[in-house]
Amino acid sequence: MLSKTNSLVKEVNSDAEAHVHFPHRGMMLPMLSTVVSAQDESHISVAGSGAFAIDENYDGDLDLVRVIASIGTNAPTAMVAVEVIADNGDMAISFWNNTTLESGESLIINTTIKAWADGEYQITLRVWDTESGLLTHDEDLGIHELMASLSPPYLSMELEAEEPIFTGDTCLIHRVSTDLVGAHYDVMGTVSIQGVPWLVGSMKHRWTAVAGLRATTPSPNTIAMVWG
Repeated sequence: MLSKTNSLVKEVNSDAEAHVHFPHRGMMLPMLSTVVSAQDESHISVAGSGAFAIDENYDGDLDLVRVIASIGTNAPTAMVAVEVIADNGDMAISFWNNTTLESGESLIINTTIKAWADGEYQITLRVWDTESGLLTHDEDLGIHELMASLSPPYLSMELEAEEPIFTGDTCLIHRVSTDLVGAHYDVMGTVSIQGVPWLVGSMKHRWTAVAGLRATTPSPNTIAMVWG
C-alpha cells in the first residue's frame, strides 16, 4: 500500500518492483520539465519530470540515474500506472508504480536505476490510465552514459583431478557463480551445462569419453563426474 506523506502528496520509490526485458562522462542534470502528451487529453497530468545521472560512490564515474516525476489528476479519482524504462540496448528494465489518486493529490515518483553494464542508457517515462488502458504520457528523458554500478554476472569452472586424467577416472568440477545484477533486480539467471567432456592430447591411447558418462551433484557448486 502506498503511503501518504501528507494529505496532498504520495511518494513512491520503485527500486524493488522491476521487470526485465531482452530486446535486441559528463554530468547530465536536466531541469525538471513539463511535457504535454499528444496521445490523450486525459485528466491525468505530469506536472514535472527529470532524469539525473549521479556518481553514487564518488569515484568520478556516473553510475546510476534517478528519475523524479510529479503526477496528478483533476478527476475525483484516477487509477494510474507509471512506467520508467531503462534500456542499454542489450537489456531493458521497466519499473512500475500503480496507485489510485484523488483530485488535488500528487504522486511523486522517485526511481533509482543502477547501471548493470558500461554504456549508454535510454530513459523513458510512461503514464497509463489503467481504467481506460490508454497511454496518456510518453516522455524521452534522454540518454545517459554510465559506468557499471553492479558487478556483472560471473561464472568459473575449476577441475579437481589427478594429472593426467583418463577415461574411467573420477574428477570434481567446482562451479563458482555470482549474479549481483539479478539479485538487485530480483531476476536471477540460470546456469546450464551442455555437451559431453572428452579427452584431448597427442597420446594415441586417449579417446573421447562419451560412453557411460555419469554425473552427480554432491553440492550446489560441485559436479562429480566418472568417465568410463
